[in-house]
Amino acid sequence: MNTAKGDVTVELKNYFDKKINESHISRSTNKKDVFRYLMENDDKSSSENNIIVAGIVNFAGSPHNVNKKAYSFTMGKDAQNEYSSRIGFNMFKLPEGEYILAVEFFPPSTTNLSANVVSTSLNIGQQSTKLFVNYSRSILHLHKWSITPPEYIYIHMHCQGTASSPTQGIGHDIEGS
Repeated sequence: MNTAKGDVTVELKNYFDKKINESHISRSTNKKDVFRYLMENDDKSSSENNIIVAGIVNFAGSPHNVNKKAYSFTMGKDAQNEYSSRIGFNMFKLPEGEYILAVEFFPPSTTNLSANVVSTSLNIGQQSTKLFVNYSRSILHLHKWSITPPEYIYIHMHCQGTASSPTQGIGHDIEGS
């Protein structure tokens, strides 16, 4: 009896998954990584607040199988042992349109970790962040209108250090679609 009940449960799950995918998830015909230029040239970033970008490096801690590149930077720690920094990325190369951007932040410490993306000229409609054991991933839905450059997004990164954590903590950041 459990096998028949299990078969019906699997069939129902497959049916509902198929219906949800058909009605709520649209497949993009554009598979090009329009944000690739951000990960190829660290001149596309700007050190905005309490951060020094060291460059783009091969990052062994990346969860990705293919591309292991990440921005490497140092974040300064304040008197309350908090790392808090902001980095900017110029979106001038993007044509007008809608985009999905993934931002992954690998902090010096994962206590009280947060990353928030804002923009002065781009419309960020939705932002969802998931915390993992040693990093956070934010998925953004943004729309670029016809705007005069520069067009920056700013990633505000924050985490709590300890008394023994270094004054200049090393972090990594990955952008992509």
